[in-house]
Amino acid sequence: MARIEAEPKPESREIVGKNGMVLRRFAPYQAEAIHFLIQSDPDHLNANHQHIAEKYPTVESVLKSIEQPKNPERRRFGIWPGALMVGSVNIEPELGAPVPTAEVGYWIAKKYEGQGFVSRAMRSLVAFAFDELGTERLIAKVATNNARSGRLVGKLGFRLALIGWEQDEFTSEKYKSKTYELWRHQPDHYPPVRVE
Repeated sequence: MARIEAEPKPESREIVGKNGMVLRRFAPYQAEAIHFLIQSDPDHLNANHQHIAEKYPTVESVLKSIEQPKNPERRRFGIWPGALMVGSVNIEPELGAPVPTAEVGYWIAKKYEGQGFVSRAMRSLVAFAFDELGTERLIAKVATNNARSGRLVGKLGFRLALIGWEQDEFTSEKYKSKTYELWRHQPDHYPPVRVE
């Protein structure tokens, strides 16, 4: 008797967290809304070596990034606590890692900061990474001058693993960065923080 394989389920375009937060995968029809939100406060979104507004100066640049992403494995989601998108979270697998690892990140419009949207969205993204993607280790890289993000990932259970240097993709200058990690199954003992 021939074995019949079930057709793979299409990847969900929406994640609804246990906390009620809705994450919607970026889609072409959202390009104008994403661009509008990014350009609502470009200085804020260009801070801390993120350069969000510089990466996406036009609706067309946002649309191209959705339809022809640099890394098709990277998943970007809008944060939708209600009828409006307030920011974005993303997850990108780290190819060649000894254990399934992915880097997470986020941005949020300044007027929505401090309302718990990012922490709720990141909790939903972490659950998705561990439960749906089979990720074993998550990392978050934070510029050392971005204390707010460092506190956020700490509250989510990430621990500081490395203090090192990153290269700014727009200016090519080096800046100090902290790498935090969160394991699906927390080890009994962590190695000391590495400093480069």
